Amino acid sequence: MKQFLRDNGIWILIVALVLTGVISLATVFVPNLFAPVTHALGVVATPFRAAASFCAEEVQAFQQRIGGYDAMEQKIAELEQQVADLEAQRRNAEAALEENQRLRDLLGLEQAHADFTYASVYVTARSSTSWNRTLTINKGSSDGLQNQMCVVNPKGELVGVVTDVASNWATVTTLIDPEISVGAAIHRTGDAGVLTGDLDAMTQGLCRLSYLSNEAAMEQGDTVVTSGLGGVYPAGLVVGTVTEEGTTPSGMERYAMVEPAAELDGLRQVFVITAFDVAE
Repeated sequence: MKQFLRDNGIWILIVALVLTGVISLATVFVPNLFAPVTHALGVVATPFRAAASFCAEEVQAFQQRIGGYDAMEQKIAELEQQVADLEAQRRNAEAALEENQRLRDLLGLEQAHADFTYASVYVTARSSTSWNRTLTINKGSSDGLQNQMCVVNPKGELVGVVTDVASNWATVTTLIDPEISVGAAIHRTGDAGVLTGDLDAMTQGLCRLSYLSNEAAMEQGDTVVTSGLGGVYPAGLVVGTVTEEGTTPSGMERYAMVEPAAELDGLRQVFVITAFDVAE
Protein backbone atom coordinates (compact mmCIF):
# COMPACT_ATOMS: atom_id res chain seq x y z
CA MET A 1 0.00 0.00 0.00
CA LYS A 2 2.79 2.40 0.83
CA GLN A 3 4.44 1.67 -2.49
CA PHE A 4 1.12 2.22 -4.30
CA LEU A 5 0.62 5.60 -2.68
CA ARG A 6 4.19 6.51 -3.38
CA ASP A 7 3.79 5.68 -7.14
CA ASN A 8 0.27 7.09 -7.68
CA GLY A 9 -0.06 9.75 -5.00
CA ILE A 10 0.01 12.66 -7.43
CA TRP A 11 -2.83 11.19 -9.49
CA ILE A 12 -4.95 10.56 -6.40
CA LEU A 13 -4.47 14.17 -5.34
CA ILE A 14 -5.50 15.42 -8.80
CA VAL A 15 -8.63 13.22 -8.81
CA ALA A 16 -9.58 14.48 -5.34
CA LEU A 17 -9.22 18.09 -6.41
CA VAL A 18 -11.31 17.50 -9.52
CA LEU A 19 -14.08 15.79 -7.51
CA THR A 20 -14.09 18.62 -5.03
CA GLY A 21 -14.45 21.17 -7.85
CA VAL A 22 -17.25 19.20 -9.51
CA ILE A 23 -19.18 18.88 -6.26
CA SER A 24 -18.77 22.61 -5.57
CA LEU A 25 -20.05 23.54 -9.07
CA ALA A 26 -22.91 21.05 -8.73
CA THR A 27 -24.10 22.61 -5.43
CA VAL A 28 -24.06 26.03 -7.14
CA PHE A 29 -26.08 25.00 -10.20
CA VAL A 30 -28.16 22.30 -8.49
CA PRO A 31 -28.86 23.56 -4.87
CA ASN A 32 -30.88 20.56 -3.74
CA LEU A 33 -28.51 17.99 -5.14
CA PHE A 34 -27.70 16.55 -1.67
CA ALA A 35 -31.14 17.17 -0.08
CA PRO A 36 -32.13 13.48 -0.14
CA VAL A 37 -28.93 12.54 1.62
CA THR A 38 -29.39 15.33 4.17
CA HIS A 39 -33.01 14.29 4.71
CA ALA A 40 -32.02 10.69 5.20
CA LEU A 41 -29.34 11.68 7.70
CA GLY A 42 -31.92 13.86 9.53
CA VAL A 43 -34.36 10.94 9.75
CA VAL A 44 -31.65 8.72 11.14
CA ALA A 45 -30.45 11.39 13.60
CA THR A 46 -33.92 12.43 14.89
CA PRO A 47 -34.32 9.63 17.44
CA PHE A 48 -30.82 10.30 18.72
CA ARG A 49 -31.55 14.03 19.02
CA ALA A 50 -34.78 13.21 20.91
CA ALA A 51 -32.93 10.84 23.19
CA ALA A 52 -30.22 13.42 23.81
CA SER A 53 -32.85 16.08 24.57
CA PHE A 54 -34.66 13.70 26.95
CA CYS A 55 -31.42 12.85 28.70
CA ALA A 56 -30.53 16.51 29.02
CA GLU A 57 -33.95 17.28 30.53
CA GLU A 58 -33.67 14.34 32.96
CA VAL A 59 -30.20 15.42 34.00
CA GLN A 60 -31.48 18.95 34.60
CA ALA A 61 -34.48 17.63 36.59
CA PHE A 62 -32.18 15.36 38.62
CA GLN A 63 -29.92 18.28 39.40
CA GLN A 64 -32.95 20.29 40.52
CA ARG A 65 -34.12 17.42 42.72
CA ILE A 66 -30.66 17.08 44.22
CA GLY A 67 -30.69 20.80 44.90
CA GLY A 68 -34.14 20.42 46.50
CA TYR A 69 -32.92 17.56 48.69
CA ASP A 70 -29.94 19.61 49.80
CA ALA A 71 -32.23 22.52 50.69
CA MET A 72 -34.57 20.15 52.53
CA GLU A 73 -31.70 18.60 54.48
CA GLN A 74 -30.46 22.06 55.37
CA LYS A 75 -33.95 23.01 56.58
CA ILE A 76 -34.23 19.81 58.62
CA ALA A 77 -30.84 20.49 60.19
CA GLU A 78 -31.94 24.03 61.06
CA LEU A 79 -35.19 22.75 62.62
CA GLU A 80 -33.32 20.10 64.60
CA GLN A 81 -30.97 22.77 65.92
CA GLN A 82 -33.94 24.94 66.89
CA VAL A 83 -35.50 21.99 68.75
CA ALA A 84 -32.20 21.33 70.54
CA ASP A 85 -31.93 25.01 71.50
CA LEU A 86 -35.50 25.05 72.83
CA GLU A 87 -34.85 21.86 74.80
CA ALA A 88 -31.73 23.40 76.33
CA GLN A 89 -33.71 26.54 77.22
CA ARG A 90 -36.39 24.38 78.83
CA ARG A 91 -33.83 22.50 80.92
CA ASN A 92 -32.18 25.77 81.96
CA ALA A 93 -35.56 27.22 82.93
CA GLU A 94 -36.40 24.15 85.01
CA ALA A 95 -33.00 24.27 86.70
CA ALA A 96 -33.48 27.97 87.43
CA LEU A 97 -36.91 27.30 88.96
CA GLU A 98 -35.51 24.50 91.13
CA GLU A 99 -32.61 26.69 92.25
CA ASN A 100 -35.02 29.54 92.99
CA GLN A 101 -37.16 27.21 95.11
CA ARG A 102 -34.10 25.97 96.99
CA LEU A 103 -33.04 29.54 97.68
CA ARG A 104 -36.53 30.44 98.93
CA ASP A 105 -36.52 27.37 101.17
CA LEU A 106 -33.07 28.28 102.46
CA LEU A 107 -34.25 31.80 103.22
CA GLY A 108 -37.04 30.35 105.36
CA LEU A 109 -34.54 28.03 107.05
CA GLU A 110 -32.20 30.91 107.88
CA GLN A 111 -35.06 33.00 109.25
CA ALA A 112 -36.30 30.15 111.42
CA HIS A 113 -32.84 29.34 112.80
CA ALA A 114 -30.81 32.53 112.78
CA ASP A 115 -28.28 30.99 115.18
CA PHE A 116 -27.32 28.18 112.80
CA THR A 117 -24.24 28.24 110.59
CA TYR A 118 -24.56 26.17 107.42
CA ALA A 119 -22.31 24.60 104.82
CA SER A 120 -24.08 24.12 101.51
CA VAL A 121 -23.17 20.76 99.94
CA TYR A 122 -24.27 18.55 97.09
CA VAL A 123 -25.02 14.85 97.11
CA THR A 124 -22.54 13.02 94.87
CA ALA A 125 -23.44 9.39 95.62
CA ARG A 126 -25.99 7.23 97.40
CA SER A 127 -25.76 3.86 99.10
CA SER A 128 -29.05 1.99 99.24
CA THR A 129 -28.50 -1.60 100.28
CA SER A 130 -30.35 -4.10 102.43
CA TRP A 131 -28.36 -2.96 105.48
CA ASN A 132 -27.73 0.78 105.11
CA ARG A 133 -28.95 4.06 103.66
CA THR A 134 -26.22 6.69 103.34
CA LEU A 135 -25.31 9.68 101.20
CA THR A 136 -21.93 10.98 100.07
CA ILE A 137 -21.51 14.76 99.95
CA ASN A 138 -18.89 16.88 98.19
CA LYS A 139 -17.29 18.62 101.19
CA GLY A 140 -15.23 17.37 104.11
CA SER A 141 -12.84 18.30 106.87
CA SER A 142 -11.10 20.96 104.75
CA ASP A 143 -14.46 22.78 104.70
CA GLY A 144 -14.95 22.49 108.48
CA LEU A 145 -17.18 19.41 108.49
CA GLN A 146 -16.97 17.00 111.44
CA ASN A 147 -18.64 13.83 112.61
CA GLN A 148 -22.00 14.17 114.40
CA MET A 149 -23.00 17.30 112.50
CA CYS A 150 -26.66 17.33 111.48
CA VAL A 151 -27.64 17.51 107.83
CA VAL A 152 -30.92 19.09 106.74
CA ASN A 153 -32.73 19.75 103.47
CA PRO A 154 -33.47 23.34 102.34
CA LYS A 155 -36.68 23.32 104.42
CA GLY A 156 -34.75 22.56 107.60
CA GLU A 157 -36.01 18.97 107.87
CA LEU A 158 -33.51 16.50 109.26
CA VAL A 159 -31.87 14.27 106.65
CA GLY A 160 -29.27 12.55 108.81
CA VAL A 161 -25.94 12.89 110.57
CA VAL A 162 -22.35 13.12 109.31
CA THR A 163 -20.61 9.89 110.34
CA ASP A 164 -17.42 9.72 108.24
CA VAL A 165 -15.30 12.65 107.09
CA ALA A 166 -12.43 12.86 104.58
CA SER A 167 -10.69 16.00 103.39
CA ASN A 168 -13.09 16.74 100.52
CA TRP A 169 -16.05 14.43 101.07
CA ALA A 170 -18.15 13.01 103.87
CA THR A 171 -20.71 10.30 104.52
CA VAL A 172 -24.16 11.11 105.86
CA THR A 173 -26.06 8.38 107.69
CA THR A 174 -29.73 9.01 106.94
CA LEU A 175 -32.63 8.80 109.38
CA ILE A 176 -33.71 5.35 108.26
CA ASP A 177 -30.25 3.77 108.48
CA PRO A 178 -30.02 1.16 111.30
CA GLU A 179 -26.95 2.98 112.69
CA ILE A 180 -28.75 6.28 113.33
CA SER A 181 -29.06 7.48 116.92
CA VAL A 182 -30.40 10.98 117.62
CA GLY A 183 -32.27 12.38 120.58
CA ALA A 184 -35.84 13.24 119.57
CA ALA A 185 -39.20 14.07 121.12
CA ILE A 186 -42.90 14.29 120.42
CA HIS A 187 -43.39 18.00 119.75
CA ARG A 188 -46.94 18.16 121.10
CA THR A 189 -46.24 16.45 124.45
CA GLY A 190 -42.50 16.84 124.92
CA ASP A 191 -42.04 13.11 125.52
CA ALA A 192 -38.41 12.39 124.68
CA GLY A 193 -36.69 9.28 123.38
CA VAL A 194 -33.99 8.22 120.92
CA LEU A 195 -34.45 8.09 117.19
CA THR A 196 -33.10 4.79 115.91
CA GLY A 197 -33.27 2.73 112.77
CA ASP A 198 -33.79 -0.96 112.19
CA LEU A 199 -33.73 -3.19 109.13
CA ASP A 200 -37.46 -3.88 109.09
CA ALA A 201 -38.35 -0.20 109.39
CA MET A 202 -35.75 0.77 106.77
CA THR A 203 -37.44 -1.39 104.13
CA GLN A 204 -40.60 0.66 104.72
CA GLY A 205 -38.74 4.00 104.63
CA LEU A 206 -39.38 4.55 108.35
CA CYS A 207 -37.34 5.11 111.51
CA ARG A 208 -38.17 4.34 115.14
CA LEU A 209 -38.51 6.59 118.17
CA SER A 210 -37.52 4.29 121.04
CA TYR A 211 -37.03 4.46 124.81
CA LEU A 212 -40.13 6.53 125.45
CA SER A 213 -41.71 6.45 128.88
CA ASN A 214 -44.50 3.90 129.19
CA GLU A 215 -46.70 6.87 130.07
CA ALA A 216 -45.86 8.75 126.90
CA ALA A 217 -48.96 9.90 125.05
CA MET A 218 -48.72 10.12 121.27
CA GLU A 219 -51.02 9.88 118.29
CA GLN A 220 -50.68 9.20 114.61
CA GLY A 221 -49.74 12.42 112.83
CA ASP A 222 -47.83 13.87 115.80
CA THR A 223 -44.71 15.76 114.75
CA VAL A 224 -41.35 14.48 115.95
CA VAL A 225 -38.44 16.92 116.40
CA THR A 226 -34.87 16.74 117.67
CA SER A 227 -34.74 17.14 121.44
CA GLY A 228 -31.31 18.76 121.69
CA LEU A 229 -30.58 16.81 124.90
CA GLY A 230 -26.87 16.56 125.55
CA GLY A 231 -26.03 19.51 123.31
CA VAL A 232 -24.65 17.31 120.51
CA TYR A 233 -27.47 18.07 118.08
CA PRO A 234 -29.54 21.26 117.75
CA ALA A 235 -33.08 21.17 119.11
CA GLY A 236 -36.27 21.71 117.14
CA LEU A 237 -35.31 20.19 113.78
CA VAL A 238 -38.33 18.51 112.21
CA VAL A 239 -37.76 14.75 111.97
CA GLY A 240 -41.12 13.50 110.70
CA THR A 241 -44.57 12.34 111.76
CA VAL A 242 -45.79 9.39 113.82
CA THR A 243 -47.37 6.67 111.70
CA GLU A 244 -47.73 4.00 114.39
CA GLU A 245 -47.32 3.80 118.16
CA GLY A 246 -47.05 0.91 120.57
CA THR A 247 -45.54 -0.63 123.68
CA THR A 248 -42.57 -2.99 123.88
CA PRO A 249 -43.28 -6.62 124.92
CA SER A 250 -41.85 -5.90 128.36
CA GLY A 251 -44.43 -3.20 128.87
CA MET A 252 -41.74 -0.90 130.20
CA GLU A 253 -41.33 1.37 127.18
CA ARG A 254 -43.37 2.99 124.46
CA TYR A 255 -42.20 3.48 120.89
CA ALA A 256 -43.37 5.17 117.71
CA MET A 257 -42.72 4.50 114.05
CA VAL A 258 -41.82 7.74 112.30
CA GLU A 259 -42.00 8.69 108.63
CA PRO A 260 -39.20 11.20 107.81
CA ALA A 261 -40.38 14.64 106.70
CA ALA A 262 -37.42 14.98 104.33
CA GLU A 263 -37.72 13.25 100.96
CA LEU A 264 -34.56 11.19 101.22
CA ASP A 265 -34.68 9.90 97.65
CA GLY A 266 -33.65 12.37 94.98
CA LEU A 267 -31.87 14.87 97.26
CA ARG A 268 -29.39 17.03 95.35
CA GLN A 269 -28.48 19.90 97.67
CA VAL A 270 -28.39 19.65 101.46
CA PHE A 271 -27.01 21.77 104.31
CA VAL A 272 -24.68 20.73 107.09
CA ILE A 273 -25.21 22.60 110.37
CA THR A 274 -21.63 23.41 111.33
CA ALA A 275 -22.44 25.54 114.39
CA PHE A 276 -25.46 26.41 116.54
CA ASP A 277 -26.33 27.90 119.91
CA VAL A 278 -26.84 25.25 122.58
CA ALA A 279 -30.16 25.68 124.38
CA GLU A 280 -29.72 26.16 128.13
